[in-house]
Amino acid sequence: MNITRRQVIIALMALQVTGAVLLIIGQIGRNQADTAVIVAAVLSAVAGAALLAAYLRGWEPARHLNVLLITAGTALAMPQQFVTTDSALIVLVPTGTALILAGPRWVLGIAVGMLVALALRSGAAGGFQTAYTNDLRTFTSYASIVAAMFLSRVLADRALAGAERSAAQAEVARVTAEAQARSNAEQARELAEQNERQRQLLALVATLETPAVTLADGVLLAPLVGTFDEPRAAALTKRLLKAAREQRARLVVIDIAGVPQVDAEMARALLQTAQALRLLGCRVTLTGIAPAVATTLVSMNTALDGVTVARTPQDALAVEQARV
Repeated sequence: MNITRRQVIIALMALQVTGAVLLIIGQIGRNQADTAVIVAAVLSAVAGAALLAAYLRGWEPARHLNVLLITAGTALAMPQQFVTTDSALIVLVPTGTALILAGPRWVLGIAVGMLVALALRSGAAGGFQTAYTNDLRTFTSYASIVAAMFLSRVLADRALAGAERSAAQAEVARVTAEAQARSNAEQARELAEQNERQRQLLALVATLETPAVTLADGVLLAPLVGTFDEPRAAALTKRLLKAAREQRARLVVIDIAGVPQVDAEMARALLQTAQALRLLGCRVTLTGIAPAVATTLVSMNTALDGVTVARTPQDALAVEQARV
C-alpha cells in the first residue's frame, strides 16, 4: 500500500491530539494536582485539533505551527526534574515532530530552541544550567541524535526530489509516447483512406472505361486511354473478347491515340489481344499511332503480324465499308 507524506502528517497530528486527550484523562484519573500539565494538555488538544482541521482544508502552514505548539508545550509542561537534574527522551519529541512535519532546518532550529527554552526555565529557577548541557556526554548524545535526524531528512528530501523528477520524466515520456501513437494511428488512418480512395478511383476507371463502341454493323471500336500494365491489359482483352462474341464482330478497331507512349510490355499486350480476337474470327486494325509511338515500335522491332494499320478509326471504317 502506498502511503503519501500528507497521510503521514495527518496521522501524526491526529496522534498528537489523541495523546493530549489521553494525558488529560490520565491526569484526572490519578487525581494529579499538577495544574500546569493539565492546562498544557488541554491547550495542546484544542490547538492541535484546530491545526489538524486547517491542514485537512489545505492550509500548509498548519504543520509548522503544530511543530511550534509541540515545542512550546513540551518546554513548558516538562517536570522541573527533567529540566535541571535528569535527562529524558521527551526532549526529542519536538525535534522528531519537526523531522516529519517540517524540514531539515526546522530540525536544527527546534533542537536549539528546545535547549534555549529549558535554559530559560532553569534560569527562572536560579541558574541557566540544564540536564542536557551540564554533562558533555548527555549533550553529545543529544547533538548526535539531532544530527542523525537532520541528515536523514536531507537524504529523504533528496530521494523524494529524485523520485518526483523521475516521475515527471516518466510522465513526459508517457505523454510523448501517447502523442506518437496517436500520430502513427492518424498516419495509418490517412494512408488507409488514401489507399481506399485510390482503389475506388481505379474501380471507377474500370467501370467507366468503354470496352467497345459500335461503329457499324459488325465493327467495334476500342479506344485506349492512359498507360497499360499487365492487369489492365488482361481486363481489356477479356472485355473485347466478350463484346466481339456477343455482337458477332467482323472487325475490331483498337485506337491508341490516347496512349502517351508504348513500351515493350504494352506492345506485347496489344499483340496478344489481337491474336485472341483473331481466334474468334475478327480482323484487327490498329489506329491512332503517333509519330513517337511509331518510332518506338520500330526501334523495338515489333512485328504487327495479322494486324492492319490505319490513320484514324474513320479510315479503318471506310476501308471496311469498301471491302463489304
